Amino acid sequence: MPREIGVGLLGTGFAGRAHATAIWDARRIGDVIPRPVAVYSKREEKAKNFAERFGFEKFYTDWRELINDPDVEVVINALPNYEHRDPIVESARAGKHVLTEKPLGRSLGEALEIYREVRKAGIQVGVGFNHRWLPAVQLMSKFVKQGMVGDVIYFRGAFLEDWAFPRDMPFAWRFDVEKAGYGVIGDNGSHVIDLALFLVGNIARVSAVSRTVILERKLPSGERAKVTNDDITSVLVEFESGVTGVIESARVLPGRTNYMSVEVYGDRGAVFFDLERPDELYVVDYREDESWRGVKKIRVLERSHRGIKGFWAKHSLGWHSSFAIQLSEFLKAIVMGESFRPDIVDGVRVNAVLDAIVDSARTGKWTFVVKIVDKEFLART
Repeated sequence: MPREIGVGLLGTGFAGRAHATAIWDARRIGDVIPRPVAVYSKREEKAKNFAERFGFEKFYTDWRELINDPDVEVVINALPNYEHRDPIVESARAGKHVLTEKPLGRSLGEALEIYREVRKAGIQVGVGFNHRWLPAVQLMSKFVKQGMVGDVIYFRGAFLEDWAFPRDMPFAWRFDVEKAGYGVIGDNGSHVIDLALFLVGNIARVSAVSRTVILERKLPSGERAKVTNDDITSVLVEFESGVTGVIESARVLPGRTNYMSVEVYGDRGAVFFDLERPDELYVVDYREDESWRGVKKIRVLERSHRGIKGFWAKHSLGWHSSFAIQLSEFLKAIVMGESFRPDIVDGVRVNAVLDAIVDSARTGKWTFVVKIVDKEFLART
């Protein structure tokens, strides 16, 4: 019989809805069945309505009560960035595994605080870089690691959107550096950074430039609040291997609704992925004869492709499927006593890169990334 695990969800916003949907999808696709036990929102009516819509058995208006519910074995933290640390730490102290939204912390320092508490508890923490789990990205990783592109020589990653383009969009926590920690480089850019680390390896140093395009946003009172983080950030990167590349992130670009493009070039060929076409991977092999070689499209929807199990082979999955695959893999790792990636160390590594980017944009100089070697190194840091 499949093992069932009780899940508690913190947050009912954009990310919360994605994770709630994932719980039900993961019940179908995985070897471990998530049980939607409880959901938290500080607003009672919203928590109650969300619980009814998504089939949670109960709801809470105090996240500590959800964490301490004996039926909750795994906590999904889909709260804003400024509410990552405390719930993760409390969950660890209660012996509950955590799947948290990214970025892990609002700074490298905060991420290290979280790591130290988690290490004491010995629980698993997965960080929600969900794009890793799209079957096309999994295949991309396989091609790179098996040498299909040869030795990697260049990386290009961009995550460009238009969601903050309207100048009359109200001020929210994402525009506040104290609450968000970072601007678009932490929001969109962290996904690209994670994929860079996943596909190519550790980043050694960065050179960044950032810009805030819309300097103020309107508060509910009608007053104006200053935007204190970046709308656009462009980064030159150099990996520890010597590979170079570029990372772009933006939230105010017209015409870009969900444009995350990741490209890895090698001395034999290349692979390209575009989130606006999430079921497709493009490959080119320059060992082929010049007269017929070219970029080829693979529809990553076959049963042989990792992540397709439990879905409808040959039919489109879409972005939301990555959350279900991610949760299924996380629960499986817990039950099997295996490691899950991206784990808390991967989360700390992304924060190290983010801090270096912020510092470089501030100073106008190349900045070295704090090298996160392993768990023992973190324990001493």
